[in-house]
Amino acid sequence: MSLDFIGVGSGKCGSTWLFEMIQSHPQVFDGNAKELNFFSDRYQYYEKGSAWYRRQFSGATPDQKCGEFSVTYMYEEVALRRLKYMFPDVRLLMVVRDPVERAFSDYQHEIRKGLISEKCDFGEFVRTRYDTGLGRFAEAISLVEDYFHEDQLLVIPLNAMKLVPEKALARVYEHIGVDTDFLPDNVGEVVNKAFVPRVLAVERIITRGSRFLTMSGNVALLESLKRTGLVSRIRSLNSSKRNKTIPSAESKMLRQVYSREIDFIAQLESSYGIGET
Repeated sequence: MSLDFIGVGSGKCGSTWLFEMIQSHPQVFDGNAKELNFFSDRYQYYEKGSAWYRRQFSGATPDQKCGEFSVTYMYEEVALRRLKYMFPDVRLLMVVRDPVERAFSDYQHEIRKGLISEKCDFGEFVRTRYDTGLGRFAEAISLVEDYFHEDQLLVIPLNAMKLVPEKALARVYEHIGVDTDFLPDNVGEVVNKAFVPRVLAVERIITRGSRFLTMSGNVALLESLKRTGLVSRIRSLNSSKRNKTIPSAESKMLRQVYSREIDFIAQLESSYGIGET
């Protein structure tokens, strides 16, 4: 078994939507799991060996593309080194977004997971908890290209997936070697959208259950549960209409921190015709 593609990052940037669009392609194995985190040092899966990892794709036919998305890989040199050793020719995908928006999405996500109190404001989160390195995409790309040829990596901005999804998917499909004329029926649907829960306890039960299944190695079961649509339905019912916006002071500060990244993403978006007048 060969690994055809792998999404190396980043979290909170639309990787779930992209993974589902890839999964829906008829030339892709529909049993691929989204987050195996096999190559990461944050988990103990690598100790299980390559045979365990390859078994996660059992059921795929020889003509189907196999792959996964684990959004920790792009930040971890050890993960990239292991990946290079096992699958030197794999095609890599990376999704990026405005790093300030990414930080705020991470803030909301940590509240939902119960990692921080909902009383913690965004400013405190940025000052005391947030790793600004998560938004330094140019540095992450440089690290990836230390191990893989630049032609193996396709970087997709979130706005391209939102505003010109057909163009974005055509590039993705071409990159992983499948028919570029295919267009999923649900291409316009928003997947895993950030939200503020009505009842925090309900969301925390979901996230802790998901974390338990992931840490215990039951990723395939977790993906099967997601495909039933039950979790999405519960989250939809538990979603508040409250609209949280990024405080201006923190936004200004982070835009100074991420000035290089913001310019980089603007250039990347222009290659998709976004921002042109």
